[in-house]
Amino acid sequence: MKIADMKNALLAGELNARLTEVYGADAVAAQQARYAKALDEFAALYGADRDVSLFSVSGRSELSGNHTDHNYGCVVAAAIDLDIIAVASANEENIIRVKSEGFDEDVVDIAAYTAPDPAKFASSASIIAGMSAQFVQNGLCTGGFDAYTTSA
Repeated sequence: MKIADMKNALLAGELNARLTEVYGADAVAAQQARYAKALDEFAALYGADRDVSLFSVSGRSELSGNHTDHNYGCVVAAAIDLDIIAVASANEENIIRVKSEGFDEDVVDIAAYTAPDPAKFASSASIIAGMSAQFVQNGLCTGGFDAYTTSA
């Protein structure tokens, strides 16, 4: 759906059932404003005439074992009532661009990524590149996209 159409549907209440399911009825107006702002930010960064999708992933708090899960250790985590939302759109390039509110944009040319770059360790770009490389190694398709994210 084009950005303008998505924003109109959002503000007209067409997404209220889903927003209520995720955030509760009392939070719908605030979430409409939050998603509308994210759509505006995406349009300003990547162009207003794009087909976009909206995503939400719940936050988590690691109660024990912080950062051990990706090192094959155990972690006790719990979902929390905060989330990260994303406005995303495929692009025709093999480039992934992710702009998170308050941070520099991460740009990864997934076609050029062949091996980990120690200079980029501990960066979001390195995580994006590594995940894309793993998809390719497992025979999955990859492609470029642009995304704007914000958390609350």
